[in-house]
Amino acid sequence: MFSKETYTSRRNQLRQLLKGESGIAVFIGNAEAPAQYKDNCYKFRQDSTWLYYFGLDEPRMAAVIDLDSGKETLYADDFSIDDIIWTGPQPSVAEQAAKVGIANSEPYAKLDWAVSQAIVQGRKIHSIPPSRWYNTYKLQSLGK
Repeated sequence: MFSKETYTSRRNQLRQLLKGESGIAVFIGNAEAPAQYKDNCYKFRQDSTWLYYFGLDEPRMAAVIDLDSGKETLYADDFSIDDIIWTGPQPSVAEQAAKVGIANSEPYAKLDWAVSQAIVQGRKIHSIPPSRWYNTYKLQSLGK
């Protein structure tokens, strides 16, 4: 993982490329990919674009960059006690966000609400073409 300045700089460069565009940019990180049943997952591999801009190599994360205000929000869920029993203490989502220069974090379920609000306000939703079925499904279901 690089310094938070690296990720902040990359996101700032992206905003410069999108200068003149309005709305929000939505990024969906990869989720676990089950093989024969849900608890038998392939080795996790994060989306390359996600890693480039956000650097967090954890499943089921998303982010929104507001192109008008510059506000960045990381959407993910903190580990539960059931997870911590197996993994030991883990950093919170807010701590992970701070490591990559993002000041705002919300639970993953609030991503739908944030995109819905943007749609209701008539704002444009920007995203990159998804590379996995989960990301395709998630993007298509946002705001519905």
